[in-house]
Amino acid sequence: MHSAAVIPGVFHPLERGTTLCMIAREYGVPVATLMEVNRIVDPTSIPAGEPIFVPGATRVLLMKPQRSLASRFAWPLGGCITSRFGASGTRAHHAGIDIDGDEGDPIRAAAEGRVVRIEADPHYGLLVVVEHADGYSTLYAHASDLVAGEGEWVKRGQVIALVGNSGNARGTHLHFEIRLNGLAVDPFPFLAASRPGKSVGGKVERSAQRSAS
Repeated sequence: MHSAAVIPGVFHPLERGTTLCMIAREYGVPVATLMEVNRIVDPTSIPAGEPIFVPGATRVLLMKPQRSLASRFAWPLGGCITSRFGASGTRAHHAGIDIDGDEGDPIRAAAEGRVVRIEADPHYGLLVVVEHADGYSTLYAHASDLVAGEGEWVKRGQVIALVGNSGNARGTHLHFEIRLNGLAVDPFPFLAASRPGKSVGGKVERSAQRSAS
């Protein structure tokens, strides 16, 4: 009888604020490999403290302290949260948060970055994707109109689109996602503690905004 082969590696605890992508990057191991050997189905729902087995590693690395998650991103819109991230009674998984708004309310970039995608999607409707530093990107969906153009560099707080109900939206609102290395994460830990109030008379004309930027 032969004993089972032992795969060399180490266990790295998934500390709060650390993602599977961060561990993969530090050890130089593909995320897909970590998911396979740890039998992970959803990398966004791993509880803090979970030991992640890293095959081939010889010691646990002391990962560099991450920039504080809170306030990394500003709120893109003032309004009530109508749907949170994750599973709910009506859907298996919600990849972002929904923020209530009126038609034409300004949607603002949550952080500086480059607009890398503008598209009319059957599900998301008219959407904008902004790419930021450190592997982050943000997605703004169901817009009624666009203000920023593809390839444009935008500043934190700059108006990039207008609230609408395009795509499969159930009412007028903004669907907002934060993605890390392509994977949607819960936006709340990354957003500023103080949230702006609902804009009053804050609608922006597309042509006027473009000429001002």
